[in-house]
Amino acid sequence: MTSIETDGYLQFEPPGGSGPAPCIVLCPGRTGDIRGLAWLAEPLAERGFRVCGITYAPEARYLVDDLDRVADAATWLTRRDLVANDWVGVAGHSRGGAAALLTAARDRRFRAVAALSPLTDNVRYMNALRDYAPSRYALLLEGRRAAPAEDPAYYRAISAIEHVDALTMPILLVHGDMDLVNPHDHSLWLHDALIRAGHRHARLEVIPRAGHYFEHQYSGYSHDRVAALVADWLAEQVRD
Repeated sequence: MTSIETDGYLQFEPPGGSGPAPCIVLCPGRTGDIRGLAWLAEPLAERGFRVCGITYAPEARYLVDDLDRVADAATWLTRRDLVANDWVGVAGHSRGGAAALLTAARDRRFRAVAALSPLTDNVRYMNALRDYAPSRYALLLEGRRAAPAEDPAYYRAISAIEHVDALTMPILLVHGDMDLVNPHDHSLWLHDALIRAGHRHARLEVIPRAGHYFEHQYSGYSHDRVAALVADWLAEQVRD
């Protein structure tokens, strides 16, 4: 599978050339390493999606600028007539999963969201870290610039669980149940909140004994399984 870098976006083209296709904006984790998500991008392209991988500018504050970067990618695809039938979805891992959810909550162009290992409740997360992992709490506080009690509006803005009413498009949450970075509770909490709100197109997939990167302690990675799951689900959304 060939990738092409254009205007700062890493594109994975579907078979058959460069004409219009359903598109996925793909959002990487904290480091912005989009090539590290080739295990997901390449299977999506093989299923007929044009995948547009983004990276991040140096952030002024955690997640604040990421949403514009995701939305800009959708605009870039549309202006170049690369999108078939106005179908644009968004997928991401970790930081990218949170950015995908938050962008879709405010930008109705995104028809479906696949969020892998996302953090969905920053208040609960930071308050827990403060008590049991103070050194990591201090590290993450640098990027957030304030504790939850000091800037509640910011924490509401960056927590997908606060935007359930706006997350009306089909949503797939995929999380390993041994994720020690973003515990899989975050996907459980968001899925439960979506179901309580009457969301009929929310799906949760928990990968047994998988970590944050879908690694297994003694047996490699679940990348093939997760990529197939995401590709099948997104293809179903395009058909629907």
